[in-house]
Amino acid sequence: EIRLSLVGSEMCIRDRYQRRVRGIFPEEMSRHHPVDHRDHFLYVSAKLLFHVVSLGIVFYSFVWLQELGILSFSFLSRMFTIWGLIALGFFFILAVVVDLLHLGLIATKRSETNRRALIPRLLLVGHDLLFALAFSMACGITLIFWGLFLYDRELILPRALNFPDLLNHIQHTFPLIVLLIDMFAFGPASAGPLWLGAELGLITSVVVIYLQLTVGVYFSAGQWPYPFMASFTLPIFLLFSLGALALALILGGLLRALRLSLNRTKEVKRD
Repeated sequence: EIRLSLVGSEMCIRDRYQRRVRGIFPEEMSRHHPVDHRDHFLYVSAKLLFHVVSLGIVFYSFVWLQELGILSFSFLSRMFTIWGLIALGFFFILAVVVDLLHLGLIATKRSETNRRALIPRLLLVGHDLLFALAFSMACGITLIFWGLFLYDRELILPRALNFPDLLNHIQHTFPLIVLLIDMFAFGPASAGPLWLGAELGLITSVVVIYLQLTVGVYFSAGQWPYPFMASFTLPIFLLFSLGALALALILGGLLRALRLSLNRTKEVKRD
């Protein structure tokens, strides 16, 4: 029979031994207690650089639109592509803030288990929600734009506009590619089970608000914002709106399933 006091003493001896071994042979302990690479200074620095460069590209696209003389409130409110870029920009702003906080915690040598806990939860929730929103919008924009462009570019981007090719790719190709890189190279957002309704609710709200503004523009100016809508009547637009909303929700659900799958895979590898 083993007395409880002896069990407690054995545990204290074991802990003291591990602390000493960890100090003398850190590489040996790392094999038994692997460090999460996401807490490595160089890894977080690379992620920060990626987010800063991406944010710079998004900002430059708006500067370019301003130089072309087409950046106005009317233009911003009518073009869903611009809404997607705005969501992407806000996501990268929060991502940069989270990365800077993470680097600061690493520099102060906080324990690895407490670093993420010290980052404000509201900031992490906003980061996750904006990622879900930006990714769903980027998927919809890329699929719809390039599908119509390959079918007949006059339906979505007439040649008469003489729109720069590079700016076109920044607006309609770059967002999806950069978010895929962010998710696979730097790890998906947390995708906690409690935020499913919040993510889908945010996506739905943004799409519905945009569609309402589009209807308002149609009644005030007498035309739809995109050439492919030229033959739309209001009932047809409502059907299109339902389809767009369904697409946004499907993309949001698929994104969430993918993020959860990646999270589970990383947890299994870490264990």
